[in-house]
Amino acid sequence: PSDVQEPLFDYDLRVVVPEGLGAVSAGELASATPAEGGTEYHWFSVDPTGEIALVAAAFERSERPGT
Repeated sequence: PSDVQEPLFDYDLRVVVPEGLGAVSAGELASATPAEGGTEYHWFSVDPTGEIALVAAAFERSERPGT
């Protein structure tokens, strides 16, 4: 039913990914620090949410001119 609301919550998320990979998530990135064998990423929620998404992959960084 359309009147059912998801419960909202705050989160504090940390993940360690192997060397050569990066990770992205919603929220505010608090830090990305070296960890044994990779990098630890730390996010926290800016606003209450009903879901969390996390992607870890071998990303390629590109920038648009003027940014």
